[in-house]
Amino acid sequence: MAVERGANILRVHDVAETVDAVNMAWAVLQEGCEPPLNKEFDA
Repeated sequence: MAVERGANILRVHDVAETVDAVNMAWAVLQEGCEPPLNKEFDA
């Protein structure tokens, strides 16, 4: 993602959707995430 590489200005079609995506990506990068557990889920 351009923001991850340091871009300050983005040209996008859907501003609100892009803001949500950037905020989510930023949160994941800041907090990290645990790998999925190797469990079988009952459906």
